[in-house]
Amino acid sequence: MSVPVPAGPQDAPGARVVAVISDGSADMTRLAEPRGALGLVLRRYAALIRETAGLPTHVLTLQASGPARFASLFSAALGGVADEVAAVFLPHTDPARASLVGSSGTGPLVVTERDTTAIALTAELCTTLAGAGRTPAASRVVIAGTERMPMLAALLVAAGVGDLTAWHVSDAAAFPLRRVAAEADVVINLLGEFPAIGAIRADHPDLVVIVPDVRRDPLLVLPGLLRAAVLVPGIELDVEVAYGAALALVMATPPLATLPPGPDRELANQVADAVIWALPPAARHPSGLQPRHPGPHLPRPDTH
Repeated sequence: MSVPVPAGPQDAPGARVVAVISDGSADMTRLAEPRGALGLVLRRYAALIRETAGLPTHVLTLQASGPARFASLFSAALGGVADEVAAVFLPHTDPARASLVGSSGTGPLVVTERDTTAIALTAELCTTLAGAGRTPAASRVVIAGTERMPMLAALLVAAGVGDLTAWHVSDAAAFPLRRVAAEADVVINLLGEFPAIGAIRADHPDLVVIVPDVRRDPLLVLPGLLRAAVLVPGIELDVEVAYGAALALVMATPPLATLPPGPDRELANQVADAVIWALPPAARHPSGLQPRHPGPHLPRPDTH
């Protein structure tokens, strides 16, 4: 069940470990990977974490018939390495299962790709609006399929979006998406190929539609979040922490782009610093380490 991966650079205190765990119960078809490739995908994530965050990793693949069985296997798998593991990356796992093993404040930080993608989409919205000369406060934004990424709406509120509609697929009969999005400045499409999206684009050719990049977006803040979890044990991925990570992406985005091109060591350090500064002062330095930079001088997106 557990396949240890050789440790990477040992520049984190205590050589705390990141566990990369999944049962593959969520849809992986958009990754264009062959069937049975879960182990390979997880090892790629582990390599990225070692290279960009400088952290040792364990890869664990689970086979579970249902949510309760998954939670039991997850707990048992972590039980053998509990003293080593500071954080868990839990990709490609059904949300119902992932919700059973989320961060508790007493165990390791648990991060899913839905969490990290929500952070990236928040940053992309901010940079997209800034490029159009708009502020979040003066913009109307629709999330299409908000149930697929629950953290996103809270993050956009934190970013100061003035008019936000969180649209669920179950709203379609009473509130058709085509009508809801008619006056929007931006639609964040979490639904993929959804008929109403094509109709909306045809109705409003100038409407900005943001779609997650499933290969890039989940990985942009991941190494930095995990590094922060090692530097500050007990960290929780609440809205303040996640928004701090989103601001780090905004600040790291090159001119004329909407997001950094991909994860790297410098971005991981910037995200880790921003995450640590987003914590309450008393929680920032239990490890005795300070962020590399002297202060959290990260402006809100609407103050650029």
